[in-house]
Amino acid sequence: MRFRRFTKSTSRFFSAPVLMLALLWAAAPPETAMAAEVFTVRNVPVDATAAAAASARDAALEKGYVDAYALLMQRLVPNQDLPKVPQLTSSQIANYTVDFSVARERTSTVRYLADITYRFRPDEVRRLLRTNGIGFAETKSKPVVVLPLQETGDTAVLWEDGNDWRDVWSRRDVSDGLVPLIVPLGDLSDILSISAEEVAAGDLQKLSGLAQRYGAGSVLISRAALRGDVEGGTAELELNTTRFDTDGTSQPFLAETYRQETGETLEAFMLRASDALEALIQESWKASNVIQFGVQSVIEVDVPLTGLGDWVKIQQRLRNVPAVVSSQVKAISKQQVDMSITYAGDEKQLSLALRQNDLTLSLNEVLVWELRLIGADNPVTGGSTMPSSPTALQNDASQLQGERLVPGSSAPINPDTGVQPEGVPSTGGTSGAISPQPVE
Repeated sequence: MRFRRFTKSTSRFFSAPVLMLALLWAAAPPETAMAAEVFTVRNVPVDATAAAAASARDAALEKGYVDAYALLMQRLVPNQDLPKVPQLTSSQIANYTVDFSVARERTSTVRYLADITYRFRPDEVRRLLRTNGIGFAETKSKPVVVLPLQETGDTAVLWEDGNDWRDVWSRRDVSDGLVPLIVPLGDLSDILSISAEEVAAGDLQKLSGLAQRYGAGSVLISRAALRGDVEGGTAELELNTTRFDTDGTSQPFLAETYRQETGETLEAFMLRASDALEALIQESWKASNVIQFGVQSVIEVDVPLTGLGDWVKIQQRLRNVPAVVSSQVKAISKQQVDMSITYAGDEKQLSLALRQNDLTLSLNEVLVWELRLIGADNPVTGGSTMPSSPTALQNDASQLQGERLVPGSSAPINPDTGVQPEGVPSTGGTSGAISPQPVE
């Protein structure tokens, strides 16, 4: 890497106060608003009855702590590790919270009802999970637009009447997981932006336009085909779900058939199927973003700049990447910053997390790692907001055992020797070097 020392020749580009501010900001980033949001559980419903209103309120708040803690663990921890989560009392859970706020409070002489928002302490919760050997994810995905398409005979309906699959998704509660799900309103703008035929055909341009309008990173098309006798309780719902990313790529996510249970109404049947699909979306994201804090690695990158504004934006976005432990500036000029980034987890997770914050990491023409803003001047939007399929999670996990991957490359590095296989271009010198550092 082309390291530059801090000399008068470089300091002339920025005034001393501005340069010092930029360096201090990078050296000691505060807790971010995004991290605080991930560790906030909103609108927990509480309802308690007691001999007096004050006692009912105390009982409701205690149960609210327990419910909020359970919801937070479900958000962060993969299902397979949930049994390992320690069971805490309400008073113990209170020690892990910053505060709480109350909305829609209703009381009587013996009853208390409210919706309570609990704000947890990120560092304390992380420490609790690590101490108990529990893997967790806290990288929040860009929103995903869900387009429920229902097949009726040889045609498919989206915005039109008769789409029971979309009606069910529209009535669902707002997702509280790490993957925000958006079901379009179906208003005139939506209807004019894309038709059922264009969705069924996978029109990438129209789908990308819809995703961008909703501020999403991808679109999930879920095609539902209802077969059998609903009244007789023997119906089947065949789902074929495909993910389309804003970079123009698409991959199948899920193909599954759900069977109606005895006495189950059509609405309850479809709601159960939608619950299962959302749970799979959330679980897939968590499983692919579990941060491995046992080993930290360092990657050295160049950050091309068009002005100080770029540097400020990059620092702000880096703070929103949970895997980034710290960053250190090596050299700075008007055109470029040379820096090292210390991160937890593996390189694929780092690259994916960076993209959720509109940052991209790639090799330039001289095989040096570059960190850039994704935006109008650099419209790189590749990288999914979800794994391609639930099966891909198992494949990724098995491939990562015993090897590390260089960002932007499918070539593994032997963790013991640090050597790439033959035929893989070397980055040369120290640029792009990734060195594991065991954490004590």
